Amino acid sequence: MKKILLLTAVLFACLSAQANLITQTEADYIVWERLIQETQPYIVYAKDGVQSKMTITSANGEVLEVNYKFWLYYIDYFNNAGQYIFVKESNGKLLEVNVTSDATPGDLNVWRIVKTMNCKELKIGEITELKWGEIACNTQYGLSLRVGEIVDWRCPIGLECFWEGYASVEFYLTTEKGQYDFIFDTHRLPIIKNDTVIEEIRYRLIDVSPYPVEGEEQEKTVKILVGSQKIPDSQWKLVRVESLSRILGETNEVTNYPQDSEPYIIHFKEDFTVAFPLYCNISQGTYLTAGNDGSISFDGFFPCTEMYCGELYDWEMLVVYNLLQSKKYAIKDNTLIIDCEEHRLYFKLCDKDNDSLIFNFHRWGSWIGLDETLKITADSTHYSISYRNLQTSELISYQIAIKTSDKQWNDLTNSFDLETFTKIQNGACSACVDGFDETFSVTKNGEVYSIYNGRKDEYYKQMQEFFDAIMEQANILKDGN
Repeated sequence: MKKILLLTAVLFACLSAQANLITQTEADYIVWERLIQETQPYIVYAKDGVQSKMTITSANGEVLEVNYKFWLYYIDYFNNAGQYIFVKESNGKLLEVNVTSDATPGDLNVWRIVKTMNCKELKIGEITELKWGEIACNTQYGLSLRVGEIVDWRCPIGLECFWEGYASVEFYLTTEKGQYDFIFDTHRLPIIKNDTVIEEIRYRLIDVSPYPVEGEEQEKTVKILVGSQKIPDSQWKLVRVESLSRILGETNEVTNYPQDSEPYIIHFKEDFTVAFPLYCNISQGTYLTAGNDGSISFDGFFPCTEMYCGELYDWEMLVVYNLLQSKKYAIKDNTLIIDCEEHRLYFKLCDKDNDSLIFNFHRWGSWIGLDETLKITADSTHYSISYRNLQTSELISYQIAIKTSDKQWNDLTNSFDLETFTKIQNGACSACVDGFDETFSVTKNGEVYSIYNGRKDEYYKQMQEFFDAIMEQANILKDGN
């Protein structure tokens, strides 16, 4: 028979013996009164329902068997240690058992959180600063976040290094649904992890400070930003930009961006990513909204700086509109309003079957250096052409933007079939032998589909009506020069 060692347990008579049994609410209060003087951070978990039997091993290897009815609690002290508290149902007396983290309940994620104590406030949408071992909590969302190991391999000031290095931070997160651990690095490369999304809340490492200095011992502080309020999967078309200074009455400045004929689309996705589905370059990044104050931040965009979209460079769109410095946003009546550093941007919720659909044609090559583009959206049609006059060597260029007519748009959309379009095979290079090359691309719901020199393909011929309509529009605008 296995020997049962009795523990040296401190029994607290918190309530006098009563004929009535102790309720769970009363047990919660008894435990809270016992722990209120504790100074180290901790979380109190309660297992719902009266328990009647349990065998447990203490931190020093002793085994305890409890055979009476009790309310069961677990205290997580985060430092590889915990404690079980048994509240006897008949009289409210306590039995405490200190344990190591190996004895943490396997189903702790379904236990009820009673209290979280001695934590810094973990504010949604604001940067929280924590040192090693410190804990931040948010009672509204039922979160506690602890900083574990901090490793700083950045090149110290005063030394010359062949690599700048990085700092990494280990985090331990407890929510009402479970426990998680993750490591963030200070790298800003897209392949390096410095943020994550857990239960629809984003966590992003901002900085580890101070920066190391040769010969100095430093206590590190970690800055982390926690955001919520995921924007539903949706696409929004930019329809107007206003100067914030003008809105506030500080100036009469009128911005020139965007041109009325050149709206663009921002696509918020379910996984906190965002994309600009521009035909010449799709810039992708992430976003984080900041809770009750309505701020929003963008990160991780790597826009193309060489190719252009119509008359606006896509890097201009980020710089001019200052999306990376956006301050607040609001969604009202199918309108997304974002306040940036200098501008207020107005987006209209897209009709995914129309507003998010973009047709593009690009032809280039030959001795004259032809470069011809056509972009058609539900609102506008943009055409540009440039080539060199072989007799004078003069570079000739021409561009025009007009409103897309309802008939033109209906003819295109009625003759377009995405399934057939994606089956068209690319052809051989023609510009390589002094000919013309051409691409057709379609952006639909944030995804771009392209074909290259596909005229000889059978599926291309099945969509001849669509391609003829594109070419007809290009020829009309070219001949109008």
